[in-house]
Amino acid sequence: MTESLANISGIDWLPTVCALAGTPVNADLYDGEDTSAAWLSGDHVRTKPLFWKTSNPRSEIGIREGQWKLHFPNRNRGEGELFDLEADREEQHNLAAERPEVVAALTSRIKAWDATLPTSYEKTQDRED
Repeated sequence: MTESLANISGIDWLPTVCALAGTPVNADLYDGEDTSAAWLSGDHVRTKPLFWKTSNPRSEIGIREGQWKLHFPNRNRGEGELFDLEADREEQHNLAAERPEVVAALTSRIKAWDATLPTSYEKTQDRED
């Protein structure tokens, strides 16, 4: 897999398909970005970080920005884990202790993003939710 394709997420589908279809879309309204260049020429450099978290407010949260991937500490993962994906794609070497400045910067971004998410979720019986 090329580096370009490794940095594509499901959140990129809407802006990418819109770009391919020639449909204007305000990219600032979406977390994803137009990755059509990766599909057409293999040339794409991600400009927005990738964040993830499930709908459980206490679930694992993480960020991928550039070469760095940080798994934020939570109840299942006592300490944060930082990986340099350019050098360690298999995530075998936790660099959190060696690169505290990267951990601090990514932690700040995660906390800011997490603060925008709901703090609780309501489960309903309605299958159309």
